[in-house]
Amino acid sequence: VNLGVVLTNAPSNNYRPMAYVGAMMSYYEKTTDNFKRLNDEEWAALVEKNTLPERPDWVNVYLVDAKGNSRAQGRELPGIPYTGTGIGESVFPPDEFALLQNYPNPFNPSTIIVWQAPHAASTTLTIYDLRGRKITSLVDGVQTAGRHAVKWNAADQPAGVYFARLHTGQQTRTIKMLLVR
Repeated sequence: VNLGVVLTNAPSNNYRPMAYVGAMMSYYEKTTDNFKRLNDEEWAALVEKNTLPERPDWVNVYLVDAKGNSRAQGRELPGIPYTGTGIGESVFPPDEFALLQNYPNPFNPSTIIVWQAPHAASTTLTIYDLRGRKITSLVDGVQTAGRHAVKWNAADQPAGVYFARLHTGQQTRTIKMLLVR
């Protein structure tokens, strides 16, 4: 069991972001002969003997070792995680300009930034540090109408507070992000 922290829009208080903390399931892979699935008792025996198989490397993005240190960078699974809950989807109608909160946040070392635009426009998405210094531009060009997402890998940046600034035509939005190590 791992401790998980999930940030999401709450179904009340005008959809203000909320943090939920609690236990999350662990994920292990074990190849067995003849496609035999281990039952709860067999898994319990592995735990008692301290002979659990290694976790797959793609879970390293959200796990730490027993001392709280980041695990070695594992492979990344392709795609962008779906985060819609159906609860707060109408908070930003498709005809509204919006920059959503990045996820995960806090993050280490990468995060997804999502925005939507009601029409095609010249768009810039720039990352700044706490002192206002430009770190990188993730988007700089004409973007189509609709919802967009981009991944920022901050592996080469120090831990701290960063800002993502989205500018499209006459509209600008900024979110605060926290990189932890």
